[in-house]
Amino acid sequence: MPDQSLLSELIGDIYEASYRPSYWPVVIEKICRITNSQSGGLVIQDMSIKEANAYYPYGWSEEKLFDYARHRHHDPAFTIMQDKPVGEAINIQNTRRHALETSDYYEDVRLKHNIGYLAGAKVIDNEVQVVGLGLHRTFSCTAYDDDTLQLISELVPHLQRALRIHREFIRLRIEKSALSAGIDNSMLGLVLLDHLGEQAYMNPVAKEILENHPAVTLINGIITATNKEDAAQLRRLIHDCLRPVQNDKQERGGIIGLHHISKRHPLAVMVKPVNTSELANMVDGIPVYAAIYLSDPNKPLALSADNLETLYGLTRAESQLAIALVGGMGVDEIAQTNSRSINTVRTQLRSIFQKTNTNSQADLIRVLLTSVTR
Repeated sequence: MPDQSLLSELIGDIYEASYRPSYWPVVIEKICRITNSQSGGLVIQDMSIKEANAYYPYGWSEEKLFDYARHRHHDPAFTIMQDKPVGEAINIQNTRRHALETSDYYEDVRLKHNIGYLAGAKVIDNEVQVVGLGLHRTFSCTAYDDDTLQLISELVPHLQRALRIHREFIRLRIEKSALSAGIDNSMLGLVLLDHLGEQAYMNPVAKEILENHPAVTLINGIITATNKEDAAQLRRLIHDCLRPVQNDKQERGGIIGLHHISKRHPLAVMVKPVNTSELANMVDGIPVYAAIYLSDPNKPLALSADNLETLYGLTRAESQLAIALVGGMGVDEIAQTNSRSINTVRTQLRSIFQKTNTNSQADLIRVLLTSVTR
């Protein structure tokens, strides 16, 4: 049996791999060493989270992986393990060719790469996930003894718990990526502030506004208005959201328009406090305390024609007409700009109403404003 300190170190490594997936090969290597195996692998098949599927091998050369890939459908180990109980490590195969094993698999994989003995265990087997651990010894070694099989069985509960954490880690990472993508593609600019009121995150829309709109700027990580009166009011709103809460029912933050002589309409800015416990992981673990939303009424909305066609089945001409309506153009102006008759544009508009289940231009614009942007 292995030294207890080595076993404790291995168990610690298993739990570290639960939140550091790149550490699983280290775990498999240590399991191989502690069981006197030349190679091994952990196979994860997930029925609902494809990103959780993985194979973590140790001791497999590129040639060995290539040969196995060619013959993996003839690997009898999966059939042999099919009815075995979860968590029970067993000897799967010995040096002789198994009755379920094709001659090609035996010669091109096992003989060629010196895989004499195989042992393994089903780690998880349920409706959402199947995980198996396989270990291999050379022909010159001996079969896995009962003590080693018992050791593998004792590792299974730790692997199960770590893999449950691993799966949740992957799920949360996917959700975070989806949320970040949604924020990045929003028509609103979003800036998240840390406890000092400095920018901790901004989406591309906010970055573009801060770089190009004359009414607002970013100085040393702090958002401010170029108009002196607007700047003072914006500072008060931000400070209001950063201060400690005295009363949960207190209204904090607010809306302000930032003005500039070159712009017809003010830049709309809304400042709101943020629940730090909910958003702490959104900015690489940095807690955020306030959110600033920026909306430039002077900028055309970035609706995607491709997305409108996919979402509502619009033709390219219909999607362009819909986007023009959202941009503030009228039917007559659209017809003139695109060298079409008014009757043609109205016919297309009726088709758009039918496909989007709307009955007026105002209703259509309301629906389109909630559609996916670029």
